Amino acid sequence: MSNVHEMWRSHNPTLNTNWLSVTLTVKENKMLETKREEVVKIIKKAFTEVGDKSNINLPKKLDEETRILGGNSPFDSMHVVNIIVLIEDYIADTFNLNITLANEHTMSQGKSPFLSIRTLTDYIVGNLI
Repeated sequence: MSNVHEMWRSHNPTLNTNWLSVTLTVKENKMLETKREEVVKIIKKAFTEVGDKSNINLPKKLDEETRILGGNSPFDSMHVVNIIVLIEDYIADTFNLNITLANEHTMSQGKSPFLSIRTLTDYIVGNLI
């Protein structure tokens, strides 16, 4: 239950607020989806910038399954470091939020968030934004 919902209930304890719960959930889901879409754009932008500067032939279509590390990734470890720095900068500019992607918490995950655009987006949206 959101803070807004809790405040509403504390000021109106006898009202049925189930409708408010549903409304907030829909709005929260839309906000989360909007943030997720923006994070995907940010990651793709960082991919493209590093790819262009390093003359890397990126896939014609970057999608959420595009690899960052391992497998068919077009990037070496230095490219990935540059991508991470750009993503952190773009997140700060877009969301007015300073994050650190390369830290102990991120590196200790059982499944690396740096496998693909999808896994990194899920990690950022689920843990940092």
